[in-house]
Amino acid sequence: LQKNRLLADAFMFRALVHFDLVRAFAQQHNFTADASHEGVVLRLQNTTIGSPIPPRSTVQQVYTSVLKDID
Repeated sequence: LQKNRLLADAFMFRALVHFDLVRAFAQQHNFTADASHEGVVLRLQNTTIGSPIPPRSTVQQVYTSVLKDID
């Protein structure tokens, strides 16, 4: 039970961070009709210091990831 609570808190924290980042560093969701403009980099897995930075995801992809983490 404690493990599930910690995992739920981690997903919620990740969703909140991605949501705040996309609001701060990207255009509004309705900037393009389908939200296909650049958003922020989604970090969905642990990475090492030397690993390359993935490309920026679209705003729609960020919002989809945020909603998935909340669910």
